[in-house]
Amino acid sequence: MPGELYIIDLNLLNWETEEHDIRLERDYFEKHPEDGRFINWEIFGDIVNPMDVPEKLRKSMALDLRKWQHDKEVSRIPELHDWISTKNAQTNRTVAYYIHCEAGKDRTGEISGSYEMQYMNWTYEQSVTVDYKIAGRPIRELSLHALNWYCWFLSYSRGFPMDCAYKPPKK
Repeated sequence: MPGELYIIDLNLLNWETEEHDIRLERDYFEKHPEDGRFINWEIFGDIVNPMDVPEKLRKSMALDLRKWQHDKEVSRIPELHDWISTKNAQTNRTVAYYIHCEAGKDRTGEISGSYEMQYMNWTYEQSVTVDYKIAGRPIRELSLHALNWYCWFLSYSRGFPMDCAYKPPKK
């Protein structure tokens, strides 16, 4: 890696239970803006499994994902893509995106999987499988539900041809 990195720290922690860790990172970048930038997106996942919702309602909810999903993936995933695709105007250095939650498995898997489906042409199954391999276990249900909702959103609203009904291993 190049010696002079500018870090975009995309922190997916939530203020309710992880305030101390958020403050540490935020305070560091406030004191050292030359090193990078701190951004916090609170990610929680979704309680409702889209596969438990009747198809007609699931389609309606997926199409309205922007209106009800707390994680705001419909706007945030394109925003992340814009950041990655655009040269950082603040520096001529190489920009590294550090996208993380506490363990780097569940919420990170949700956001990275959503990005992979939309911009890397991965299927839902591919995204879940890679998350599983990285984590060494299935990602937690809330994050898996949110990733699945995003799959349905892409399928219904954008016509992405993917099998959102894939059932990942529970093991």
